[in-house]
Amino acid sequence: MRLSSQTLLLTLALGTPVLADTSTSPATTIAAYAVAGTETVTATVQAINPKTRHATLRLPDGKKQTFAVDPKVKNLDKVKRGDQVVVQYKGAMEVELTTPDPTRPLPLPTGAIAVDDHTAEGGKPEGVVARTMTLTGTVESYDPESKVAVITGSDGETVKVNVQHPENWTRVKAGDIVTARFSEALAIAVQPPPPRIPKHEPALTAPAR
Repeated sequence: MRLSSQTLLLTLALGTPVLADTSTSPATTIAAYAVAGTETVTATVQAINPKTRHATLRLPDGKKQTFAVDPKVKNLDKVKRGDQVVVQYKGAMEVELTTPDPTRPLPLPTGAIAVDDHTAEGGKPEGVVARTMTLTGTVESYDPESKVAVITGSDGETVKVNVQHPENWTRVKAGDIVTARFSEALAIAVQPPPPRIPKHEPALTAPAR
């Protein structure tokens, strides 16, 4: 999974902050806030490719989405079209805005993946894939009227962010540092397709005599 500035910094525009700017924070801290959310849906497998390890699911709203299945997940060949997949997604983001420290270079992006596989012997895949990522960037500019921030990550990629909670950016200026710590967990349990309900044929009536 590529850790790009766009992947993480665009998420700064999402969610509701639960930790606002405080005067008790260290002198180098401008603001800090966090967002979190959980969503559980039941989707239907539309296509599965065990070789490329890609699965296309139809979500409850009718939209299709393709997922890459981690190589550590077992028995992907047991999944068939029509199977139902219960997917639970948990995501959390911590954002910290600080003044720059000229003695320390920006850290490079970091990330880790952990797989907790509960697949039974010969059974269909079931388990949790968790990812954690940290990305740091420099604020090139911030326009409080348009609520748009231009940020360059330590990987050199520059992105524009539509800041949805500008109350956390009131003291941010060009050159300040933004650090985003992102974690997500995707739990998947594959279930057999629901049984088909037989169509009831109309009862035959004897012809009238």
